[in-house]
Amino acid sequence: MNIKNVYKKIGYYHVVFLVFLFNLVLIFISPDFLMHLEFKTYDWRMMYTSPNKVSGKVVIAAIDEKSLKELGRWDSWSRNKFPEIIGKIKDYGAKVIAIDVLFSEPSKEDKNLIKYFNNNITIGSFAVNFEETNDKIKIPEDVKNHSYANVLSSRGSVIYSSNSAILPIKDLISSFIGLGHINMLQDSDGVLRRELVGIKLIDEIYPSFAIRTYMLYKDIDIEDVLLIPGKALFLREQKIDLDYDSTFLINYKGREGIFPRYSLSDIYFGRIKLEDVKEKIVLVGATAVGLYDLRVTPLSRNMPGIEKHAHVIENLIDNEFIKKVSNVNLYIVVFLIFCVHVLFTKSLKVRGITIVGFSITIAYILVSFILFKYFKIWINVVFPVLTNLSLFLVVIIYKYAVEESQSRQIKKMFSSYVSDKIVNELIKNPDMAKLGGARKEVTVLFADVRGFTSFTEKHTPEEVVAYLNELLGEMTDIIMKYDGTLDKFVGDEIMAMWNVPVEQEDHAIKAVLCAIEMVKRNRELANRWLKEGKEPLYLGIGINTGEAVVGNMGAEGKKMDYTAIGDSVNLGARIEALTRPLNADILISKITYEKTKSFLKSLDYINIIQCESQHVKGKKEEIIVYKIEVK
Repeated sequence: MNIKNVYKKIGYYHVVFLVFLFNLVLIFISPDFLMHLEFKTYDWRMMYTSPNKVSGKVVIAAIDEKSLKELGRWDSWSRNKFPEIIGKIKDYGAKVIAIDVLFSEPSKEDKNLIKYFNNNITIGSFAVNFEETNDKIKIPEDVKNHSYANVLSSRGSVIYSSNSAILPIKDLISSFIGLGHINMLQDSDGVLRRELVGIKLIDEIYPSFAIRTYMLYKDIDIEDVLLIPGKALFLREQKIDLDYDSTFLINYKGREGIFPRYSLSDIYFGRIKLEDVKEKIVLVGATAVGLYDLRVTPLSRNMPGIEKHAHVIENLIDNEFIKKVSNVNLYIVVFLIFCVHVLFTKSLKVRGITIVGFSITIAYILVSFILFKYFKIWINVVFPVLTNLSLFLVVIIYKYAVEESQSRQIKKMFSSYVSDKIVNELIKNPDMAKLGGARKEVTVLFADVRGFTSFTEKHTPEEVVAYLNELLGEMTDIIMKYDGTLDKFVGDEIMAMWNVPVEQEDHAIKAVLCAIEMVKRNRELANRWLKEGKEPLYLGIGINTGEAVVGNMGAEGKKMDYTAIGDSVNLGARIEALTRPLNADILISKITYEKTKSFLKSLDYINIIQCESQHVKGKKEEIIVYKIEVK
């Protein structure tokens, strides 16, 4: 079974609904390759809408190439010069110092670390090990003190958990006023887009390094924080909406290097100004490539992990987060796109469907950028656009498979009846070509060869056929010229109709003008035949206007003819028969005359003569006919 037959059997609305249903299932399943594509559209929006500026309240003290060059390898000064650097940052007047460095291995210089870290503005870090292990570590009480104190359980939420972690050395933990995890949650394509607000280590849930730093900056005590996993995080009055996995999207402010950055060697040698760090959050961490703390983000292929923390803190400070539209709203959007196609595209042609399809796509993408730029709302682009394009393509295929087939059927059905102009109009408006009978006003024309019986007796069948083919062929062209519908040939007789299948306001005038030109052409043929020594043939034409039943009639699937039946049609044939006794080329009924008299009186190449009342077969009362003489 080919696609055309499939479409015919299923039907337009069923096809559109099946495509819509398929897209709903696709959204529910959310295949990885489509999610990766959606992530890319998110990254593009982030790239083209990021402000590329920050508040200046967060600065980075970088373990960079310059520090390694001037101070030596990191492991050679991390326990001797580094504590002194931290002390200098404190002396510069930093409000918060957050250290993204793991001091997990004991050293003989630990006392020096504790000396400088033992203050009320320093945040430490630890890392959770998500790899499967049977070694369940014992969490020191000093660490537990930094976990979320208030956690409400919520159904359907996810908290990432582990029983193993890399913690600072025991004596150092008590030196930090706060402690947060530095784990980062990458999406399936390896890009870092989310902040993991909490990780469950053994029995407690711990905040992230960035959140803990912000809490200290805002003097928010751990008791003033409420975590509802998968729902929200409350930092006093500030509410941060969370995804089901207890994350929120990071609103990156720009590419790497957007935050003020100072080399630790510059701090060590006193080459920075007081105002560079005074009353600011100072994040201490690695930016050097050799220390392997580079991350892929929507805006960068190599952003230092410490800068990710800076972006999160910046989001918390300006309270500007990216809000993701739920799947429920996504289903609504897809349903609305489906409704547009159901309501509008069936009645449109391919060009109109193309305009609608691309307009919806462009408008939706534009709206997604506007919502992201000005309202920080992330709406899914891939699934609605995919739904729209799939519906759009299916409808176009439907148009070609079914309606183009219908057009071919109309052409096949009417091309031998009517002019190309009318065929094209029928293709544009196929309802005009409905099968079956329809009652409407028509003008019918009958043209018959006068004296044909005696003519056939004098000529061979081959000569008769040649004469008829030439005469009827010429007359058919004229009927088509005046947009008539050729009904049939019956021997030497032609029947034509107007106002079917396409509406024609001037159908009676067209029929009369057609008859006049048929007479003129008949005379030209007759003159030529006489010059050739042949016997001429002349037509008698009768025209009537009235109501008839019009449609395809016959045996369905075998032999069908598009024709008209009714009393008005029979009367047209009777009027044509009167052309012989009245010696007329053209006779028209009184109804046809009334519809055309104003126009016909303006023609100077004809005479109109009212004939005496005539009696015709099938009519009790006599009828009035008008003779049209062509000069």
